[in-house]
Order: sequence, then C-alpha cells, then structure tokens
Amino acid sequence: MHAVVMAGGKGTRFWPRSREKKPKHLLDITGEKTLIQQTVERIQPLFDWKNILVVTGKKHAREVAGQLPKLPAENIIIEPEGRNTAACIGLAALHILKKSGDDLMAVLPADHVIDNAKEFREILSAAIRAAKKPQALVTIGIKPEKPHTGYGYIEQGEARERISGKEIFSVCSIREKPDAAQARDFVQSGKFYWNSGMFIWRTSSILKQIEKFLPDLHAGLMKIRKDLKTARAAKTLAAVYKTLPSVSIDYGVMEKADNVFVIPAAFGWS
Repeated sequence: MHAVVMAGGKGTRFWPRSREKKPKHLLDITGEKTLIQQTVERIQPLFDWKNILVVTGKKHAREVAGQLPKLPAENIIIEPEGRNTAACIGLAALHILKKSGDDLMAVLPADHVIDNAKEFREILSAAIRAAKKPQALVTIGIKPEKPHTGYGYIEQGEARERISGKEIFSVCSIREKPDAAQARDFVQSGKFYWNSGMFIWRTSSILKQIEKFLPDLHAGLMKIRKDLKTARAAKTLAAVYKTLPSVSIDYGVMEKADNVFVIPAAFGWS
C-alpha cells in the first residue's frame, strides 16, 4: 500500500507569498509546519516512510527533500515538466509497479488543509478497503458547506456497501466547476459533494483506465516503463514526458469511467 503525494504548482494561488520556486504546499500557511509536512504527518499512522512517494518538479525537489528528511531520496519522483495530474499519477503508478507490483495507491494533493486528521484516516482506510475490489476507482467527496463555484462536484448514485461505518456510493457523474446557479442546485439536491481530488485504486486499475480513455498517454507511459530504473531512465523520461498529453485525471478518466465510487466525508477540508 502506497501513498502518492502530488506536489506540483506554479506559485500563483498565494502570490506574492507563494512564488514559482516555493508554491503554497511548501509554505507554513496554517501553522508551524508547511502544507506538505502536514499532509505527510496525517498519513503517517497508515503509511511507512518507505511507501510514501512525492511527485514534484525539478525546481522543488531539493526543498521537498529538506522538508521531509525521513523520506527516502528514491521516493521523490521528479517530473521533467508539469503535464497535469493524469501524467503525474501514471508516472507514480509505474514506480509502484516496478517496486512492488500491483499495489494499492492513495493519491493525495500536497496542499490540503484538514482539521480532523483522525476522521480523515478512518475515511481513507475505508476507501483503501473499497479499492481492493477489481477495477474499482474510489474518491473522497466533501459534504458541501455552501454553494461554491471553485470546486468540481461528484454526484452520488446508489449505496453500495458500508465499511467500518462509512457508506460507499456509486458515482453518477463528475462535474466541472459550475456557475453560481448550478452550484446552488447541486447543494440543494443533497446528492452532490465537492470533488476533493483524492483518489484510491490499484496501480493496474488506473493504468487500465488510462489505456482505455487516454491511449496516447498510456503509450508514452509504457515507453517510460520500459527503461525505468535503467541507465536510460532519465533520458527516456525527459524525451517522452514532454510529449504526453496534458490532461487532468478527472477530465481524462474519472468523468468517463463507470466503476467510480465515492465516500462522503466531513473532516474540515479546504
């Protein structure tokens, strides 16, 4: 079982404090620790250091290593350039496959604030158990506090099972960021959740879906996989990665797949 922390970013959201060389997840915005340190600390009871991977850019790799000194150096995966979340997740899946085979992977952005870490871990543990099912793609939906146009939305379908008291639903649809009227309708319906951008699945499951819905990305990833951990790895990665389609995992896979499940959550998320 691995955790993949996505730590990209261009430093635009909290400018001028956040800059290209030090985007928000590397800043101590909400406390003494930085957002990426808080992210890793939250999952420590569930994941050993050797099973935590951080995907980041060349400009941020040294800072990530300095902020997470217990993280093995080989667990910092450096993207030659940003190609959005589908490529980032695919690259991490290749590393996990090479390391330990068809393992479970929890994908977590590095820049989230979560107030109730205990509840978060309980939700994540239930999601991990749900993701053991063949080809299951599991996501965490945040119960909306109000209509919000800055988040995507997940539409809840039928109840499927209950794991450790946490109910899991099929997903009817995943929607892009709505306008104000749509957001109001979504929240009033009681069937929509904010899209947290947190995902749990097997490496084989997500790579199979990438192959189905993003064949060009999958073809590029297979070229990278062939030379992974060889003397040619860096050269192949640099040559192939820049040619990969830049698309989010939400738009490229999650909106199209029919085996998506959601666990509703309320643990003080931003």
